[in-house]
Amino acid sequence: DLIEIHLKEDYKKNVLEIVIADNGKGMDGKMLKRVTDPFFTTKGSKKVGLGLSLLKETCEKCDGDFLLDSSPAKGTRMKAWLMLNHIDLPPLGNMAVTIVALILRSSHADILYTHQVDDNSFSLDTREIKKQLEGLPINNPQVIGFIKEQVEKGLNAIGAGKYLDKWRLNHAKAYNTGA
Repeated sequence: DLIEIHLKEDYKKNVLEIVIADNGKGMDGKMLKRVTDPFFTTKGSKKVGLGLSLLKETCEKCDGDFLLDSSPAKGTRMKAWLMLNHIDLPPLGNMAVTIVALILRSSHADILYTHQVDDNSFSLDTREIKKQLEGLPINNPQVIGFIKEQVEKGLNAIGAGKYLDKWRLNHAKAYNTGA
C-alpha cells in the first residue's frame, strides 16, 4: 500500500495545491458521490464523517476547488486547491507532527510526502527509510523521532508555511487598510 501526499505552495500563481492519492481498495461510484456528505461515514461507530466535506467547503470558501476520483481495486486520488491570499484560508498546521501521526497510524503502508514551495521542495519516502532500518520497525520511538526531525529540517529549509504566514499577515494588513 502506498499513500502519496503532495503539497505545493505556489506564490507565483497564488495557489495552495494538495494532492493525496493511494493505491488502496478505492470506491465505487455510489460511495464516491456520498463521501463529501457530512452525514456519511464508513466508520460504523461514528454517525458523521466531516473530513472530506469540510475540506471541500474550505476549498470553495477560498476560491478553490476540490476533485475526488476513485476506482474499485485501483485507489483514490483527491486534489484540492485554494487561493493562498484568501482571508479564509486556514493555517497548514504542524506538518511534521501530522506526517509522523500518519506514519504511526499507517505503519503497514508506505508514505511518500512531498512539499514544494515555489521552486524548492522536500520529500520523505518511508520506503527509503525502511531500507535503512535493518529490520527495526518504522514505528520505533527513535525512528519516529528521527523522521520528525528530518521533516522539520526539510520543511524549514524550503520555507514551508513560513512564507504563507508572512504573506497572509501582509495581505490582511493591506486588506484592513484598503491598500
